[in-house]
Amino acid sequence: MKNIFKNEKFSPVAVVLVSFLGMALIIQVISWQYKAFFSEETVSFEERVEQVMAKESLRSFLKARTEGNEEKAFSFLTEQAFQQGYPLSGFDDFDILEEEDKGSNNFVFLVKMLSSNGSEAIELIKTKKINEKYYIDSIERPG
Repeated sequence: MKNIFKNEKFSPVAVVLVSFLGMALIIQVISWQYKAFFSEETVSFEERVEQVMAKESLRSFLKARTEGNEEKAFSFLTEQAFQQGYPLSGFDDFDILEEEDKGSNNFVFLVKMLSSNGSEAIELIKTKKINEKYYIDSIERPG
């Protein structure tokens, strides 16, 4: 078998040039894959963090309602939610049934509220991010 590197047609400069171009191409492909992978991970991680923050604000709001602390519950409401006039006390427990990301840092939660007399109420609660904190923007009862 003939060694191509000893052939006079292949100069050492050409071999180095081809090796360098091959290496540059490989580095570009790996770099592109790395950026594509981590940009997707970062977006999904950031969305997850926002969803957890919204859910924690919702839990604090619901806990204040079940404790009968209307003043604290009121502090989680936007003006729109306050104007809806839903009761902020009279509940013993709650259960977050579903959650949905509506984009632009807006989340919707389906919540079952258990009242002191044993009745249940289903509420659709929307959260909204204002100045790095999530607030309750709307409380609706389906049907």
